[in-house]
Amino acid sequence: MKSKLGLASILISFVSIILTIKTNLLIADTYINSDGKTKALFGILELSSFSYKYYYLILSILAFIFAWLFSKTSENKIMKITCFSFSLFSGILVFIRIWTWII
Repeated sequence: MKSKLGLASILISFVSIILTIKTNLLIADTYINSDGKTKALFGILELSSFSYKYYYLILSILAFIFAWLFSKTSENKIMKITCFSFSLFSGILVFIRIWTWII
């Protein structure tokens, strides 16, 4: 049971990271294929059409909760650090606009 919480935390973090990257690739593709007026006001389009990417934060919070529960029951320090690192990284990644680095 102890290691299952840690593995679940890492797995949920990876799912959140993959979904966030996939959404950012879709945003970059939309930006590249849009015209000049749309590019000028793309922040509004991003917030209205791709606001679902902030729901991935729920996965990151769930992964953090699993990491916290895992840290209470386990003595494996490397696994604890890995779980917390991935959950925090997946949460921060939701707010970073990766698509601007792609274009």
